[in-house]
Amino acid sequence: MQVHAPIIEHRRIADDIFLLTLSVPDIAGSAEPGQFIHIKCGSSFDPLLRRPFSLSMIDKEAGNISVIYEVRGRGTKILSTCPVGQTLDIMGPLGSSFSISHISPQSGAVLVGGGIGAPPMASLAQALIGKGLKRVTVLLGAASKEKLLPEEIFTRTGAEVLIATDDGSAGYQGFVTELLPSQVSGGEVGTPVVFACGPEGMLKAVGSFCLSNGIPCQLSLESVMACGVGACQGCVCRVLRRGSVEYVRVCTEGPVFDAGEVIWDD
Repeated sequence: MQVHAPIIEHRRIADDIFLLTLSVPDIAGSAEPGQFIHIKCGSSFDPLLRRPFSLSMIDKEAGNISVIYEVRGRGTKILSTCPVGQTLDIMGPLGSSFSISHISPQSGAVLVGGGIGAPPMASLAQALIGKGLKRVTVLLGAASKEKLLPEEIFTRTGAEVLIATDDGSAGYQGFVTELLPSQVSGGEVGTPVVFACGPEGMLKAVGSFCLSNGIPCQLSLESVMACGVGACQGCVCRVLRRGSVEYVRVCTEGPVFDAGEVIWDD
């Protein structure tokens, strides 16, 4: 659906990274973790295309949704100047969501978030803990402390958070994927389900590790999306389904896929 949503919170939370909260009961009521919204960042036709943003928090009771974004170009630069009270033209909820209905409350979950791909891990953690999962751990990675999302975005859901930075300025020094093996070794809740969202290299590493070790894993892919509704065919990726290769659109059939489906380009 397309609606005009008022901004109720908009603030900088890290280096060129902003938290935007919108009051939009119709979308909040039907949205699920893993889905995204498409925002018109400027007026008229400048910029022409909308920008996609994953949902970092979904408050169905209050009718609010939040997104976290990094200023990277003209569209997000304009968006960062929008004040509280201004209305934004948005479309959503769009795309597929993480599949969690089959997960037992006795299971654990490990959520791997890399850089600005980490925000949907907050709404997912919220939903998993709402299902009664005994253990939900977020592995939060970034290039440096300055680019790291605030830990409380995830801890306030009730999840445990472990941090890794490439340069060692916060938490473990190294890639966030290096924290994964120690978190899926089983224990009192058994082998957890793994979810991941972030840059392609991280997703490939997480998916490969989980497939090699028989661990169920869902990946949320990042892609340039022009229309967000599958019309432009600009975000096509290859997946393996029913023993054959298919071309699907990240914005409609995705962005969430089972790790075993995704065919990575070499």
